[in-house]
Amino acid sequence: MQENLAMALCAAAGALCLALLGWLKSREPFNARKFTASAITAIIAGISVGVVSQYDGAVGFMSAFLIGAGADATRHAAYKVAAKGLPKQ
Repeated sequence: MQENLAMALCAAAGALCLALLGWLKSREPFNARKFTASAITAIIAGISVGVVSQYDGAVGFMSAFLIGAGADATRHAAYKVAAKGLPKQ
């Protein structure tokens, strides 16, 4: 149980780390609304990884971190696609 919680926290850290790096790269003022979306994604990814994870040790924690970062990157890309909208015919 404690290892699942640690995996969940590691996945959440991955998503939040990616969000923080994106904000630093953008040189925009901090937008709490965007960061909140990343935090929610991090929580969902963390719970998912914590529940289904079968790895242990360093491999498990690294995969959890990368899965969390990947979930946030996927969410960000989906928002960009949705913002463009569907092409008009």
